Amino acid sequence: MALYIPASTRRRRTAVVAVVAVVVGLLVGLLIGRLLAPSIDDTVRSKQGQVSDLTARLDGLGLEYQQQAGGAAGAADARRGAIDAARGIVADTTTVVEDMPWVSPTERAKATAAVRSVQAAVEQGVPPAQLTLAIAAAETVLRDASGAAAPAA
Repeated sequence: MALYIPASTRRRRTAVVAVVAVVVGLLVGLLIGRLLAPSIDDTVRSKQGQVSDLTARLDGLGLEYQQQAGGAAGAADARRGAIDAARGIVADTTTVVEDMPWVSPTERAKATAAVRSVQAAVEQGVPPAQLTLAIAAAETVLRDASGAAAPAA
């Protein structure tokens, strides 16, 4: 024998099941979203990694500049390459530093200015020893601003 369930009860049950399903779906979606979103620590580590990449590029610029200053074949091309590399490093530094909300505007300006001084030194054709000092200063300012550790010696 079949039980008669009024249409109003069936509609009510269907509505309750639909509301429960929506609420559960929203909660699961919220939970997954929170788990997959990058944390503040992830963001900081990412930016510090980018700063490490920039300091490695500055070191490479110093080596390229020393080779160019040594009068190696293709020195004119090497000089243009060093100038282009310095400009690229300045542009990337500006982008990375601007994306660091934990760095004060003063520190951002200081870091960008330090890297711009390296660019200016390359463009002016300073002696390699002077450029090495400018690069070391820029690397220190960048690491201090981002909180990145200096590489182990």
